[in-house]
Amino acid sequence: MKIRVGGVPEHFNYPWHIAIQQGLFSENTGLSIRWRDVLGGTGSMKKKLVENDLDLALMLTEGAVKAISDGHELKIIGTYVKSPLLWGLHVPADSPFVKLEDLKGQPIAISRKGSGSHLMSFVLAEQMGWALDDLDFVIVKNFDGAKESFVKGESSLFLWEKFTTKPTVDQGEWRRIGEIPTPWPCFVLVARKDVAESRVEELLEIMARVKQARTALDYEETIDYLNKNYQQKKEDLEEWYDQTEWECGPVVSGIDLSQVQISLHDLGLISGIRDSSFYLSDHCRII
Repeated sequence: MKIRVGGVPEHFNYPWHIAIQQGLFSENTGLSIRWRDVLGGTGSMKKKLVENDLDLALMLTEGAVKAISDGHELKIIGTYVKSPLLWGLHVPADSPFVKLEDLKGQPIAISRKGSGSHLMSFVLAEQMGWALDDLDFVIVKNFDGAKESFVKGESSLFLWEKFTTKPTVDQGEWRRIGEIPTPWPCFVLVARKDVAESRVEELLEIMARVKQARTALDYEETIDYLNKNYQQKKEDLEEWYDQTEWECGPVVSGIDLSQVQISLHDLGLISGIRDSSFYLSDHCRII
C-alpha cells in the first residue's frame, strides 16, 4: 500500500518532489508514496490524519504537540527541518496600521484553530503583552482565504511564513510590519499511531530517501529549481536556504520538545507537560 504523505505546497517540501522525480518512491523500488498538497497547513493535516485521509504529514512542531496533547492518536516520527520558522506579520497594503502596537485588539486571520498561524498568534500576543483572552480570530482556511479576508476587511493581521508571502508583499498587495521566529525547530514528521507502529521500516526508509534527494542537488541547482517552481526571487531563496537547517531523520531534541510544551502550557493551549516519549514513536530517538 502506498503511504499517503501530506505537506504544504511551499518551498520547504521541495526534497519530496525531487525524490519523486528521481524515482526514489517508484513502485519498483519497493517503497511507494502518494504526495498530497494540503493548502490549509498544519491544522488541516491534523484533521486529515485523524480522519484517515493521510498516513504521514509534515507538520509545524507546535501544531503536532498540540494535536497529540489533545489526545489524537498521532506520533512524531522525526524532525524534518530543525531551524526555526520565520513568520511574517502582515497587514493589507492600505491598512491604517503601521506599527505592531497599533494592532492590539484587532481581528487576526488564522487558517484554523490549532494551526501554526493560530498558535503563533498567542506567542506574539504574549511577547506584546496583549491579554490572551481578548484575541479575536477569523478562520480563513488557507493563504488565499487570508487574501480574501483582507479584501473584505474582516481581519487586520495575518501570520504566515515570511518567504512564502514575500511575492505578495513585493507586489504591493500586503505590507509586512514585523517578523517573529518560532522558539523551536519548525517542522516534524507526524504519522498516525497505527502507521507509526506497523510500518516502521518504511517510514525510516522514506526519511532516508528524502534526505538523499535533498543532498543530490548542488546549491545552484537547488536555487534554480526553487525559482522555477515556487515563483520566488533568487535572492530571497538564497537567504531562506542559507538559514535553513535540515534533519530528515528519526530524532527529536528533548530540550526543544520541552520548550514547545512549556510555551503552549504557559499560554493555556495544552493542559499539562508530559515526558517527551508521550509524543514520539518508539523508533524516534531523543537527542
